[in-house]
Amino acid sequence: MPLYHKKEFEPQRVPDGLKPDDKVFFLPLTKEVFTSYDAFFHRLVALNSLVWTCSVTGKAGLTFEEALKSEKDAQETLESFPEYLETPILYLVKEYTMRGRLDDVVNDIYDFMRNRFFVGEEVSYFGEGRRKRVRILSVSYSGPEFTTSTFPGTNSVPNEKTKKRGELLIGESKNYSYTVQIIDADGGESDSGVREHVENDQLLRPKSSSSRAKLKLLLKNSCFLDTNRINVKKSLVTSNQLESVRWTDIFGGPMAVFPQTPAASRGRNNTAKTVTKETLSNNELDEVLVQNANGETASENTTPTKKKRGRPKGSTSSAKKEGDETNTTLPEDPEEKRRRKIEEKVDKKMKKIEKERLVKQKKEIAKQQEELQSLFQKARRVGVADVSAWEQKEKLLSAEDIAELRQAIKTAREQVRFVSTILISQGLYH
Repeated sequence: MPLYHKKEFEPQRVPDGLKPDDKVFFLPLTKEVFTSYDAFFHRLVALNSLVWTCSVTGKAGLTFEEALKSEKDAQETLESFPEYLETPILYLVKEYTMRGRLDDVVNDIYDFMRNRFFVGEEVSYFGEGRRKRVRILSVSYSGPEFTTSTFPGTNSVPNEKTKKRGELLIGESKNYSYTVQIIDADGGESDSGVREHVENDQLLRPKSSSSRAKLKLLLKNSCFLDTNRINVKKSLVTSNQLESVRWTDIFGGPMAVFPQTPAASRGRNNTAKTVTKETLSNNELDEVLVQNANGETASENTTPTKKKRGRPKGSTSSAKKEGDETNTTLPEDPEEKRRRKIEEKVDKKMKKIEKERLVKQKKEIAKQQEELQSLFQKARRVGVADVSAWEQKEKLLSAEDIAELRQAIKTAREQVRFVSTILISQGLYH
């Protein structure tokens, strides 16, 4: 569900005590029911304001409907992400990265994956003249030592060079070779399909699963800030059995050394006044939404406006005499001033939308009246007494209204036929 100020939107419950014949206003986008048009219209304005955030991607500045679509698309992307990539990526984050920013973690993993392939990963193999689908069985390294820790199963220790440069220490991709298993068209595997000493330039990972954007999407929804570093959510540690995974289960050669830039501790002003969903009524929340849609500051924590120092503009240098109350006015309360501005902006926005709605409605009425002119003329010809209930410019006729007009024409025509029959039978009409 889309977020507003990091709070998940909760649709309004159906009002209690509704009767079958009660007039209500239904909002299909949120499946909400309103008994008041003002409340319905107010919510509609809020949902169309650019203040919503996609809860999956974190993309902000969206309307509610755009945020819903963004969440749907992102969820489909996550569900299509290969499991054989998810486990090794999350293992590297959990065991080796030490970053306080998600973007840094994404860059580290992306650099690791560039032209390198995980054990168990399915890629394309071009070593025998044509493209074949293969699975990585093992990874070997034959190159210079690049880390102080070279024994699998031990913790990697970043050296001073790594810390200063903030770079990933790992062997060049050309120094890694792979043992692969060819996968037949029917999904079968055989011993004759094993190939050893495959170079990295003979393998290719699908672009659909190796983009930086998809990697960030995966990590954003799989990790959290654990004290001072980005770490994997405990639920995913369990579901992917990361506690039992070892370096040689996902890769080969000496363990890579990842840079370490933990998050710096930041103080928080506990005296700041917080304006969140919990401290706002439904109407006030919608007002804040509209306020932000019109260019006001959109932040989760809103602190009171600081009082300006010095003399007010236009004041004289001479001090007022004691007891002189001439031209003395109390300053407007900042909170009341803020609330008044919100109300003014909401009223202005509502008037604009209402004006646009009326203009659109008038155009629709004019178009409908033009289309019904043939019916109006027919009604006059057959003697319908009064068509003013249908031929007007005040409202858009419903299907029931038009059906009543057709019935009136039919009734009038039958009356004409009946009278004509009588006159003919009496020889009074030829």
